[in-house]
Amino acid sequence: MAGGAGVKMIFNQESYFEMIFGNNGSLGPNQYFDIEQNSENSVAEIELNSDPNLTLEILHIAFTDFNSCLSQYNCYQLANGLYYIFNPSFSDLGFIFQNTQLDLKKRVKTIEALSGFILHVFEKNAEPILGHISQKTKDKANSELNEICYMFWDVACIPYNCQVEIQQACLGVMGQCALSNNIAVVEGALHGLGHAQLYLDGPKLQSYIQNAHIQDGPLSDTLKTYALNAQRGYIL
Repeated sequence: MAGGAGVKMIFNQESYFEMIFGNNGSLGPNQYFDIEQNSENSVAEIELNSDPNLTLEILHIAFTDFNSCLSQYNCYQLANGLYYIFNPSFSDLGFIFQNTQLDLKKRVKTIEALSGFILHVFEKNAEPILGHISQKTKDKANSELNEICYMFWDVACIPYNCQVEIQQACLGVMGQCALSNNIAVVEGALHGLGHAQLYLDGPKLQSYIQNAHIQDGPLSDTLKTYALNAQRGYIL
C-alpha cells in the first residue's frame, strides 16, 4: 500500500488515479463521476471525498510523480481528471487547499507541483491556439485539453478564499506557465493572472504578466493585447 505518514489507504494509489483519470470517453464526465450511474467508482470516490488527508496525499503524489503515476492516461483522460479535481461542479476535492486543518506546507508543495504537471500535460499536447478569440482545435480529441488549459483558473476553486501562502503558490504556478513556449499555456496563465488582479495586487503579479513569453508569430499581437488587458484585470 502506498501513502504518506499518518495516511491510511484502503486501496492502492492506482485505484484512486484510475477513478480520477480513467474515463476513456465511453461515458460523459457527468455520468462517469456520478456514483449512481457508475458504481465502479463509488467506493474510491467516497473514500477520497470523506478523507481530506488522503485526498491531499493522492494529489501530491499525482502532481510530483506524474511521469510514472499517470503515463498511461491520454490527454482526454487527464483533462477530465483535472476538471474532476478542481471544478466544484464535479467534486469538492479542490477545496482541500482551503482546509486550514491540513498541513500548510504540504498544501503549498502540492500546489507548487502543479506547474510541472500543467507544463508537462499542456505544453506538450495542447494545440497552440487562443481560447479567448474562440479558436478551434484541429484535432477534436484535443478540445477538452485546450479548454481546461484556457479555463483552468476559472473553474478551479483556488486561489480564491485561501491563505496568503496558497494564493502566492498559485501565482507562482501562473508565473511559470506564463513562460511556456506554447501560446495556449501562456494565455491560460494570463487568464488566471488577469482575474487575480481583482483581489491581489503587487509587483510580483505584475512582473509575471510583463515577463510572459510571447513569441513572434501571427497571434503575437493578439496575445500582447490580452496581456495588457490582464494587467488591468480586464479578462473575461
